[in-house]
Amino acid sequence: MSHNVFITGTGTDIGKTYYFCSLLKRLIKQKISVRALKPILSGIDKSNIYNSDTGRILESLKLPLTMENFIKVTPWYFAAAVSPHIAAREEGKVIKYDDVLNFCQPYEKYEYQFIEGAGGLMSPITQDRTNLDLIKDLNIPVILVSGNYLGAISHLQTAIECLNYYNIPIEKIILNESIFPAIGLIELKEMINQKYNEAIECLERI
Repeated sequence: MSHNVFITGTGTDIGKTYYFCSLLKRLIKQKISVRALKPILSGIDKSNIYNSDTGRILESLKLPLTMENFIKVTPWYFAAAVSPHIAAREEGKVIKYDDVLNFCQPYEKYEYQFIEGAGGLMSPITQDRTNLDLIKDLNIPVILVSGNYLGAISHLQTAIECLNYYNIPIEKIILNESIFPAIGLIELKEMINQKYNEAIECLERI
């Protein structure tokens, strides 16, 4: 049975894909079979879809940048840089939650499957469902990514409390150094460790 993990964060633009790609490169180098998904992506230049998070994921997997491979990673992609359900609506489309849930079911032939969510933990993916709903229904652990920007302490602790409330295992917390940090990575790590018993990894500036 494959090991399945959902990569989520305290918000958007905090380095989820940066971390995801570095993780994929390590696994590929070790010749470990992995399925990488980013089911939903908004804010994409449709004239150059490979210059995107999904394009970077494909490069990390050493897969050709073809439309066929793109769709295997990201079936739902939209131009507007807004919440996915709004971006879909602007294009006259609807994201069906059950379709996303079915797409994220694991394939037994892979040793690992990773799913990167769109936006943060509580970001909506449809009119009435969020990334948290998807995580709960998939019943898999998460890797939680945060920056050290102003507000990160509150956002990170809120996300941890939310995951703990629903008994969702946190496999690891990743701290990326933000462009405008408000607290040192080590200080943030120590602060979180004082309250929560979680594995935390600090990364260099993204």
